[in-house]
Amino acid sequence: MNFTHLTFISICLAADTFAVSLAKGFIIEKLKFTEIFKISFIFAMSQTMMSFLGSKLGKLFINQISGFSHIIIFLILTFTGSKMIFDAWREHRNRDAPRFKLNSNLFILSLATGIDSLIIGTSFSSILNSNINFFIVFTAVITSIASLTGIFLGYKSSSFMSHYTNFVGGSVLILIGFKSLL
Repeated sequence: MNFTHLTFISICLAADTFAVSLAKGFIIEKLKFTEIFKISFIFAMSQTMMSFLGSKLGKLFINQISGFSHIIIFLILTFTGSKMIFDAWREHRNRDAPRFKLNSNLFILSLATGIDSLIIGTSFSSILNSNINFFIVFTAVITSIASLTGIFLGYKSSSFMSHYTNFVGGSVLILIGFKSLL
Protein backbone atom coordinates (compact mmCIF):
# COMPACT_ATOMS: atom_id res chain seq x y z
CA MET A 1 0.00 0.00 0.00
CA ASN A 2 1.52 3.30 -1.06
CA PHE A 3 1.50 6.77 0.48
CA THR A 4 -1.44 7.91 -1.69
CA HIS A 5 -3.62 5.08 -0.39
CA LEU A 6 -2.62 5.80 3.21
CA THR A 7 -3.40 9.48 2.68
CA PHE A 8 -6.87 8.78 1.29
CA ILE A 9 -7.64 6.30 4.07
CA SER A 10 -6.46 8.77 6.73
CA ILE A 11 -8.63 11.48 5.21
CA CYS A 12 -11.61 9.12 5.10
CA LEU A 13 -11.08 8.11 8.73
CA ALA A 14 -11.05 11.81 9.63
CA ALA A 15 -14.32 12.48 7.75
CA ASP A 16 -16.46 11.57 10.79
CA THR A 17 -14.33 13.85 12.95
CA PHE A 18 -14.66 16.62 10.37
CA ALA A 19 -18.47 16.23 10.33
CA VAL A 20 -18.71 16.29 14.14
CA SER A 21 -16.33 19.27 14.33
CA LEU A 22 -18.35 21.03 11.65
CA ALA A 23 -21.49 20.53 13.75
CA LYS A 24 -19.60 21.80 16.78
CA GLY A 25 -18.60 24.87 14.77
CA PHE A 26 -22.26 25.53 13.93
CA ILE A 27 -23.20 25.86 17.60
CA ILE A 28 -20.13 27.75 18.87
CA GLU A 29 -21.12 31.28 19.77
CA LYS A 30 -17.57 32.57 20.10
CA LEU A 31 -14.36 30.88 18.93
CA LYS A 32 -11.95 30.24 21.78
CA PHE A 33 -8.58 28.80 20.85
CA THR A 34 -8.39 26.70 24.02
CA GLU A 35 -11.75 25.08 23.20
CA ILE A 36 -10.80 24.50 19.55
CA PHE A 37 -7.48 22.85 20.40
CA LYS A 38 -9.06 20.78 23.17
CA ILE A 39 -11.58 19.35 20.72
CA SER A 40 -8.90 18.73 18.10
CA PHE A 41 -6.62 17.05 20.63
CA ILE A 42 -9.34 14.76 21.95
CA PHE A 43 -10.29 13.59 18.45
CA ALA A 44 -6.66 13.06 17.39
CA MET A 45 -5.86 11.09 20.56
CA SER A 46 -8.94 8.94 20.09
CA GLN A 47 -7.89 8.09 16.52
CA THR A 48 -4.35 7.37 17.73
CA MET A 49 -5.41 5.11 20.59
CA MET A 50 -7.96 3.23 18.50
CA SER A 51 -5.52 2.69 15.59
CA PHE A 52 -2.83 1.52 18.00
CA LEU A 53 -5.20 -0.84 19.79
CA GLY A 54 -6.43 -2.17 16.45
CA SER A 55 -2.89 -2.78 15.22
CA LYS A 56 -2.04 -4.73 18.37
CA LEU A 57 -5.20 -6.84 18.06
CA GLY A 58 -4.41 -7.46 14.41
CA LYS A 59 -0.88 -8.65 15.23
CA LEU A 60 -2.33 -11.17 17.69
CA PHE A 61 -4.33 -12.72 14.87
CA ILE A 62 -1.92 -12.18 11.95
CA ASN A 63 -1.21 -15.88 11.42
CA GLN A 64 -4.90 -16.67 11.19
CA ILE A 65 -5.77 -13.85 8.77
CA SER A 66 -2.63 -13.31 6.66
CA GLY A 67 -3.78 -15.56 3.81
CA PHE A 68 -6.96 -13.62 3.17
CA SER A 69 -6.15 -10.18 4.57
CA HIS A 70 -7.05 -8.48 1.26
CA ILE A 71 -10.59 -9.88 1.57
CA ILE A 72 -10.80 -8.69 5.18
CA ILE A 73 -9.61 -5.23 4.15
CA PHE A 74 -12.19 -5.17 1.36
CA LEU A 75 -15.00 -6.17 3.71
CA ILE A 76 -13.96 -3.73 6.44
CA LEU A 77 -13.48 -0.77 4.09
CA THR A 78 -16.72 -1.53 2.26
CA PHE A 79 -18.63 -1.89 5.53
CA THR A 80 -17.12 1.28 7.00
CA GLY A 81 -17.70 3.25 3.78
CA SER A 82 -21.29 2.01 3.53
CA LYS A 83 -21.89 2.99 7.15
CA MET A 84 -20.58 6.48 6.45
CA ILE A 85 -22.82 6.83 3.38
CA PHE A 86 -25.83 5.57 5.35
CA ASP A 87 -25.05 8.05 8.15
CA ALA A 88 -24.83 10.85 5.57
CA TRP A 89 -28.16 9.82 4.07
CA ARG A 90 -29.79 9.62 7.52
CA GLU A 91 -28.35 13.01 8.49
CA HIS A 92 -29.63 14.51 5.24
CA ARG A 93 -33.14 13.14 5.92
CA ASN A 94 -33.12 14.51 9.48
CA ARG A 95 -31.55 17.88 8.70
CA ASP A 96 -34.55 19.72 10.13
CA ALA A 97 -34.24 17.90 13.47
CA PRO A 98 -33.17 20.07 16.39
CA ARG A 99 -29.43 20.39 16.95
CA PHE A 100 -27.87 18.94 20.07
CA LYS A 101 -25.10 20.32 22.21
CA LEU A 102 -21.76 18.59 21.71
CA ASN A 103 -19.91 19.67 24.85
CA SER A 104 -21.17 16.91 27.11
CA ASN A 105 -20.82 14.26 24.39
CA LEU A 106 -17.33 15.11 23.14
CA PHE A 107 -15.58 12.08 24.64
CA ILE A 108 -18.27 9.68 23.43
CA LEU A 109 -18.23 11.25 19.98
CA SER A 110 -14.45 10.94 19.81
CA LEU A 111 -14.69 7.23 20.63
CA ALA A 112 -17.46 6.77 18.07
CA THR A 113 -15.43 8.47 15.34
CA GLY A 114 -12.39 6.41 16.36
CA ILE A 115 -14.07 3.02 15.96
CA ASP A 116 -13.31 3.10 12.25
CA SER A 117 -9.62 3.52 13.15
CA LEU A 118 -9.79 0.50 15.44
CA ILE A 119 -11.13 -1.62 12.61
CA ILE A 120 -8.72 -0.26 10.00
CA GLY A 121 -5.76 -0.62 12.38
CA THR A 122 -6.68 -4.27 12.93
CA SER A 123 -6.72 -5.07 9.24
CA PHE A 124 -3.69 -2.95 8.35
CA SER A 125 -1.42 -4.56 10.92
CA SER A 126 -1.07 -7.56 8.62
CA ILE A 127 -0.05 -5.59 5.52
CA LEU A 128 1.76 -2.50 6.81
CA ASN A 129 4.09 -4.20 9.31
CA SER A 130 6.64 -1.50 10.22
CA ASN A 131 4.63 1.30 8.57
CA ILE A 132 1.73 0.96 11.03
CA ASN A 133 3.32 3.50 13.39
CA PHE A 134 3.65 5.99 10.55
CA PHE A 135 0.01 5.36 9.61
CA ILE A 136 -1.15 5.91 13.20
CA VAL A 137 0.73 9.21 13.58
CA PHE A 138 -0.22 10.37 10.09
CA THR A 139 -3.90 9.65 10.79
CA ALA A 140 -3.72 11.58 14.06
CA VAL A 141 -2.27 14.61 12.26
CA ILE A 142 -4.91 14.43 9.50
CA THR A 143 -7.63 14.05 12.14
CA SER A 144 -6.37 17.07 14.03
CA ILE A 145 -6.33 19.16 10.84
CA ALA A 146 -9.81 17.89 9.91
CA SER A 147 -11.15 18.81 13.33
CA LEU A 148 -9.66 22.31 13.27
CA THR A 149 -10.90 22.86 9.72
CA GLY A 150 -14.36 21.55 10.57
CA ILE A 151 -14.76 23.84 13.55
CA PHE A 152 -13.66 26.91 11.57
CA LEU A 153 -15.82 26.07 8.54
CA GLY A 154 -18.80 25.23 10.74
CA TYR A 155 -18.43 28.51 12.52
CA LYS A 156 -18.35 30.40 9.22
CA SER A 157 -20.96 28.44 7.22
CA SER A 158 -24.38 26.84 7.42
CA SER A 159 -25.31 23.26 8.31
CA PHE A 160 -25.95 21.96 4.79
CA MET A 161 -22.39 20.67 4.33
CA SER A 162 -21.82 18.08 7.05
CA HIS A 163 -23.62 15.11 5.48
CA TYR A 164 -21.66 15.49 2.21
CA THR A 165 -18.34 14.85 3.95
CA ASN A 166 -19.49 11.45 5.19
CA PHE A 167 -20.86 10.56 1.76
CA VAL A 168 -17.59 11.41 0.00
CA GLY A 169 -15.45 9.73 2.67
CA GLY A 170 -17.55 6.57 2.59
CA SER A 171 -17.40 6.40 -1.20
CA VAL A 172 -13.62 6.69 -1.21
CA LEU A 173 -13.29 3.92 1.40
CA ILE A 174 -15.46 1.62 -0.71
CA LEU A 175 -13.37 2.34 -3.82
CA ILE A 176 -10.13 1.61 -1.95
CA GLY A 177 -11.73 -1.58 -0.61
CA PHE A 178 -12.44 -2.73 -4.16
CA LYS A 179 -8.89 -1.87 -5.17
CA SER A 180 -7.56 -4.11 -2.40
CA LEU A 181 -9.13 -7.08 -4.20
CA LEU A 182 -7.06 -6.45 -7.33
